[in-house]
Amino acid sequence: MKTALRSGILVTIVILLITFLLFERGIQNSNALIQAPLGEMNPDAEMYAEHMGLSLDEALSRLRIMDGAGILQADISAHEADTFAGLWIEHSPEFRVVVLFTKSPSQKIEPYLKKEYMTQELADVLDVRRARISLAELEQVHAELISSLTDLRIRFELELNMIENNIRLGVGEEDKPSFDLAVQNGLLQVPDYVIIEIIPQLGKIEPSLGNHFPQTINPPNAYLGLPLMEGKLVLENGCLRVNAVNDFLEEDSFLLIWDPRFSTRTENGIVQVIDSTTGELLASVGDYIVMGDNSNTVNPLKESIPDECTEPYKAVGEFIKKIDRP
Repeated sequence: MKTALRSGILVTIVILLITFLLFERGIQNSNALIQAPLGEMNPDAEMYAEHMGLSLDEALSRLRIMDGAGILQADISAHEADTFAGLWIEHSPEFRVVVLFTKSPSQKIEPYLKKEYMTQELADVLDVRRARISLAELEQVHAELISSLTDLRIRFELELNMIENNIRLGVGEEDKPSFDLAVQNGLLQVPDYVIIEIIPQLGKIEPSLGNHFPQTINPPNAYLGLPLMEGKLVLENGCLRVNAVNDFLEEDSFLLIWDPRFSTRTENGIVQVIDSTTGELLASVGDYIVMGDNSNTVNPLKESIPDECTEPYKAVGEFIKKIDRP
């Protein structure tokens, strides 16, 4: 179910960690802030001054610096992608603009000190440091990990931390063996600046139907190349079934067998099928659906099927999604 897994992964992505909202607002309003006289009323400056315990003049000065820092960041990103490792603003204990390069920081920043937008105010608070990994490389590895982990159906959380110059990867405890095997077999490339953490409860969503939601222990090893099944998703005796409409008799009703990629929740009395990893809504009872058909070949089940969930049954294949009524 590649589409469902890709669309809402529990992932937390931090590329720019800015400690106050005014940085973004200041960039968007740079001309107004730069031209505003020090004594003129400025809501952004007043709010910032109150928050940080500053005079209005100092707040206005910092806002001008934030504007210049935004321009500096864009300029360096465009011309120093191979060595630029990030830029952020620290508001306390000292106000400064931190810039990271992977080599020769002093030399790299020198041309930008001569730019028209480089004011003395900004130059005075620059803190240029050296980092190990470029921001471009971090972003590339971050994207590759999302793609690979999704394809491998490994539940995860992922955070790019520019300030710490690393990536933090959280892996569900139940998925750790699969993760280790993928790394061992070369299916997953994990650089040493990726910090791995085990999250015991990651991805463990309990189906709202309990054991009336028959579920296998593991995802299928492969999907059968059978024609897709279309039908209406219904709830009978507390069990999810599909009333098939294509290539079946009208009365054909199949109990659906699910794997760990799927779960259920109930909202406003309506049972919904969701992606176990992301919580994405896939279909609700009453919807017409199309789904991969993995026939009646299933892995061992987590629990025995209740008597009221009667045969025949079909294992859900690679995906399930809502469609218009056939």
